[in-house]
Amino acid sequence: MNEKLLVRLKEILIDCAKKHTVIEYGQLSKALNGAIPPIKLNEPLGEVSYRCIQKGFPPLSVLVVNRDTQRPGEGFFTWVAAQMGYPDLPGSEWENFFQEQFENVINFDNWDEFLQSYQKNQGKKLTEAQKNTWIFQGNPIHFRINDYLSENTNIIWNLKQEHYQNKIKIGDTVYIWRSDGGQKGTGGVIAKGKITGVPFLNNDPSPYWNNTEGLELTLKVPIEIKDSLLVEGFITRQE
Repeated sequence: MNEKLLVRLKEILIDCAKKHTVIEYGQLSKALNGAIPPIKLNEPLGEVSYRCIQKGFPPLSVLVVNRDTQRPGEGFFTWVAAQMGYPDLPGSEWENFFQEQFENVINFDNWDEFLQSYQKNQGKKLTEAQKNTWIFQGNPIHFRINDYLSENTNIIWNLKQEHYQNKIKIGDTVYIWRSDGGQKGTGGVIAKGKITGVPFLNNDPSPYWNNTEGLELTLKVPIEIKDSLLVEGFITRQE
């Protein structure tokens, strides 16, 4: 795959993210000077989102939509969703998944850093000595994330993307993302921390769960919170 085209593709999508807008397949092809026809954009878009997910960033391909539906193609809800730990996302949940990932992308603040690191490495694999950056999401509908982070410095977090368990390293940076949870405009990064141990199996008896989802035996990741942006339930933006 042409790495220069992938860089240009990322630049276009990051520009859309900063403008809080989507781009249609035909418009994206035109922005690439026709180098990739609209019908063949699925593969490079999948590659872009795969690299985003590998580095713990939200999937940029959520911004590329069909002209008629104004929603991404089916591959976003099947292949991309599967890479994020949702291998069998029901069609009834596609709209919520789109809305959540769209909010994640347009509200993410570190796209310039992501693009610069990608341009520098030009798609090369990270060495073992390099640290990764991850984004872990929490939904306040299911989990009292505000209380959990306000009352605890050392936490554990569900790892839904189990195929990443061997890539997560002690010392990796973690951003905790709170989704809207039904309250539009409240989503965003609310804490930053470091991985303090390898993933392990556990059925968390945490009282912060609003349902039984967190009581299942699943992989957990230990994290030490270094910087909290949560102040009385609100998100403060760092300059």
